[in-house]
Amino acid sequence: MNTLSISVDDGSPLDLKLADVLDKNGLKATFYIPIKKPGGKLMTKKQIRILAQRFEIGAHTYNHVDLTTVNHKMALKELVEGKIALENVIGKKIITFAFPFGHYTEKLIKLAKYAGYGNCRSGRIINFASFDDKKFIQHPNFQIYPHKLTTDLRHCLKYGDLFSFTKRLALARHKHIELYRLMPKNVPLHFWCHSQDIQKFNLWSFFGKLGKDNS
Repeated sequence: MNTLSISVDDGSPLDLKLADVLDKNGLKATFYIPIKKPGGKLMTKKQIRILAQRFEIGAHTYNHVDLTTVNHKMALKELVEGKIALENVIGKKIITFAFPFGHYTEKLIKLAKYAGYGNCRSGRIINFASFDDKKFIQHPNFQIYPHKLTTDLRHCLKYGDLFSFTKRLALARHKHIELYRLMPKNVPLHFWCHSQDIQKFNLWSFFGKLGKDNS
């Protein structure tokens, strides 16, 4: 059995439905929430506080900004103000951060550390290495989303991950959404998702299967 953790990005109101599903299936999760998201719906402060009573809350910048597209000063502002604003909402210390769109650089990793975070998370969609929650920058193993094989392979090449590329190619007959069953056994794993995608592709039953496989 794997030690499994899950994270959910973007702070959609659907996160509350997903929280119930995770609870029902005994799954732990961290919800990464921006304070504002242009063009997207977010939970209210009251809803965030309710969620924080059940799950860990992480920061996701103030305005859901791709930090690789802004200057150093603006990136630090997003990192710090997103953290402070969430702490004011839930009355708890925020220690973890997820890069919007999964985009980051080495300089941004250092900036996240300078901003006071204990760790930060990337947006890997397929990664067969065991998850290491002791590192400052943490890489998920699997995005809960029906990606195509070509998307998985391009993603591995983008990150220079030839190990995962080879493994994914060997599992080419399997759909992305089936790969979680073929991840390494008896090692820590981390999966992530957007609740909007779970709704769009009707993947709610996935968490029931995941709960049973890790019970």
